Parts: sequence; structure tokens; C-alpha cells
Amino acid sequence: MCRKNRDIREAVRLRERHREVYLMISKLKNEQEVLIGQKEDFWNEMTALRQRTRELELQIRDTCGYEGKAWFSRIEANTERIRLGESAGM
Repeated sequence: MCRKNRDIREAVRLRERHREVYLMISKLKNEQEVLIGQKEDFWNEMTALRQRTRELELQIRDTCGYEGKAWFSRIEANTERIRLGESAGM
């Protein structure tokens, strides 16, 4: 009889542990969905910021005379160096 009681207790313990793991997995899935949404929001904000930055760069190039054009040329050259993996020292 002792062994049977021990087996029952072990089964109850395993069932409780299984329930805990299931709840943990459920919570993690919910958190994952939240993080996926936050990632998409961040990506959209970053894309919009890059677009606004580009528009500002072009505006500086087009409206600030020679200095604006020279500045823009340096920015473009540095960007290209970065793409090629070189140092971007100014």
C-alpha cells in the first residue's frame, strides 16, 4: 500500500508540475506576441525617422549653398565607406 500511495503522490506532483510548465509556456507565448508587436512598432518608427533624416539631408544640400552641398557630399562619402566596411573618419 505504501508504494501505491507513493506512486499516487508522484503522479499528483508530476501533474502539478505539468500544469506549472503549461502556464509558463502560455505566459511566454503572450509575452512573445507583445514583443513582436513592439518590434514592428520600433521598426516602423525607425523607418520613418530614417526617411525624415534623409529629407533633412536633401533639404540641407539644396538650400544651404556650397557649404550644404559640401556637407552632403561628406555624409554620402562616409555612408559609402561604412557600407564598404572602411573607417568613417572625417
